[in-house]
Amino acid sequence: MKRRDFLAGTAGVLAATGLAARPARAQLDALTQAQFDDWLAGVRPQALQAGLTADGWDAALQGLSPDPVVIARKAAAAETNRTVADYVQGLLNGRGQRARAKYAALPALAQIEDRFGVPGGVLVAFWGMESDYGANIGDRDVLRAVATHGAAGSGGADWTAEFIAAARVLQSGVVAAPGLIGSYAGAMGQTQLMPTKYLLYGVDFDGDGRIDVWKTPVDALASAAQHLTKAVGWNRGQGWLDEVTLPPGFDLSRAEVEVTSLPIDQWASMGVRRADGAPWTGGLDPGRPDAAGGRRGPCVPRAAQLSRVRGL
Repeated sequence: MKRRDFLAGTAGVLAATGLAARPARAQLDALTQAQFDDWLAGVRPQALQAGLTADGWDAALQGLSPDPVVIARKAAAAETNRTVADYVQGLLNGRGQRARAKYAALPALAQIEDRFGVPGGVLVAFWGMESDYGANIGDRDVLRAVATHGAAGSGGADWTAEFIAAARVLQSGVVAAPGLIGSYAGAMGQTQLMPTKYLLYGVDFDGDGRIDVWKTPVDALASAAQHLTKAVGWNRGQGWLDEVTLPPGFDLSRAEVEVTSLPIDQWASMGVRRADGAPWTGGLDPGRPDAAGGRRGPCVPRAAQLSRVRGL
């Protein structure tokens, strides 16, 4: 994903994903139904090879058409149009008391932490940031959204893989077609898992035989915890964020996702310092500067596995 793939803590989330879309970029306002259908036709053989049935494919395509909302929302996304400080402040406003109440109301958080190693408070922070504790899980048809991105050549996810995964979710019967909704980017449920991540890391924590990340908070939170530990590299007991200062003239091209992460001691040798003046620890941890707020915004080194993100 470039985030999302997807990271939050009690202070907020910085997300990044990195696969280029397969088709050439097209303007959404020029995207015709024929172009949309051509893209889907190219996906079909891969979908059938991945285990989707012919009936499942037909069900996924039922009434499908380009969604003009999704690219507009992508262009206006707060993550790309606001500084990190403003973005985090917006996430924090008014959420503290509600977060404490949600935490207290879910004793299963202790069990999730015991199983996966992700603190309950961190999961509640994700939950609040991603969906306002389940109040806003998105309003877009996931299949339509990811197909629109794919046909339009949006950057971000591997839209072919995401469409196939979403079609497989629909085929599984966990939700009926009208219920397969999510964000403009196709992220699903109360902790906003992309369809591919749902299939890989979804957890039926309440044991009812369904991985319901839409209506069952413990399933959503356990799925997020498993994603963090198995895909993102969360390590039990480790911190993940430290504010840093950069030396004058620091090359912010090093913030690009494609740049290889380096050990923290190498960043230190370039003049990257912790803002609190404390020495760096764990010198072998890989990190990368992330200028998520733009060239004038805060800059954070992000760990390659996001287990020890050092930043704001």
